[in-house]
Amino acid sequence: MQYVKLLILLFIFFDMAVRGLSEKERTVLLYSMRYPEHSDTELSRHADMNLFTFNKVKNSLRQRGLLRKFLVPNYGSLGFEIISTFSGSNMEYMQSPTSRDLLKERMREEKPGKLFFSFLEAHQGMGMLVAEDFTALRRAELNKRRIQAELNIPSGDIELRSLSLRDVVFKRFFDLYPLMIREYGDGITIADLGAVSEAQKAVETTWEDFLSQKAKAPSAQLSEVETTLLNEIVRSPSARDQVLCRNMGISRYRIRRIKDELFGRGLIKSLHIPSLGKLGYEVMMFTSLSFVPDMDIRSDMKKHWANSMPNVIFMAFDDVNGIGLGVFPDLSSASLTHGLFQKALTDLNLLEEDMRVQFFSIPNGVYDNWFRFQDPLITKGVWSLADLEGKDGRYAGHS
Repeated sequence: MQYVKLLILLFIFFDMAVRGLSEKERTVLLYSMRYPEHSDTELSRHADMNLFTFNKVKNSLRQRGLLRKFLVPNYGSLGFEIISTFSGSNMEYMQSPTSRDLLKERMREEKPGKLFFSFLEAHQGMGMLVAEDFTALRRAELNKRRIQAELNIPSGDIELRSLSLRDVVFKRFFDLYPLMIREYGDGITIADLGAVSEAQKAVETTWEDFLSQKAKAPSAQLSEVETTLLNEIVRSPSARDQVLCRNMGISRYRIRRIKDELFGRGLIKSLHIPSLGKLGYEVMMFTSLSFVPDMDIRSDMKKHWANSMPNVIFMAFDDVNGIGLGVFPDLSSASLTHGLFQKALTDLNLLEEDMRVQFFSIPNGVYDNWFRFQDPLITKGVWSLADLEGKDGRYAGHS
């Protein structure tokens, strides 16, 4: 189709992020991101690298924030109905750590937040959250406004865009592998590895399928030991099985069996999210779209966008609305993308109104809540707030 070809052309013009990694580092980064549930022993063998060197390089990438593993819950299967984004301006008040801490503490006291991602830069900010339904979303919004009024913290000018988890199509859910393979894959061949365990098979499942699944295994059907293990692996996604054995007092074999069951039921999936700033990405672009009703765009978007737009790390849309998040090395490439994207969709009469776009500076941003994917689960009653706090008093997933 014409518009798909135009979308593919968008990325021909990009200057990608600063490379600055050795061939071994690039190889380990790509194998680890592509196969987060395969053992280092197997990955090192296919990467033609001895295990000691592979582990040494991988640990170095982790220490530098270039390789961070997360266990992402399938919110739809856990009973959530709504995914929302907010974007706003006139938010200078939130630059103050005191204001942010006060607001967060009060929100936790009243009803812990469902926010899994947020970003603040200068006077503007954005975030992403999930909710059980529109009633819960509205209640949380009113509760936040009340607390801000009590604390005399201005709310700023905020726009909320909400989509149904049952009706939405995900282009990508913070999956950076397509961008990393585009950026660092030159001269490196990543072998096709067979999936054996349920966790490995879950990685092969597309994010569109994983996160748009209708609830099949609500949290109430989890056994006590499944709930405990789910707690452990989300709170400490990098913990080895022997650590989980010690914490839970059960055998390693049982740990693996329950883990595979959770992955197999589509309750959780793993991915790596490196530090974007340290990889040379300086600009984040948030996009909100309103499509002309009754246009048949879902199937082609789902089919083509995953491979044609690697800079877009998050994209979700239904028949009439869309939201997206992209990362770029500089403002010129982000602006060029916006202009080309706007023109392509406008020429094809797909937009109900002009795209709404906000640009953010990653180096100058404040991101207290980067990728706290487990936070929404707190208010589902799956775990208590105290259970999810690390030894340093912060949540897993903080940068």
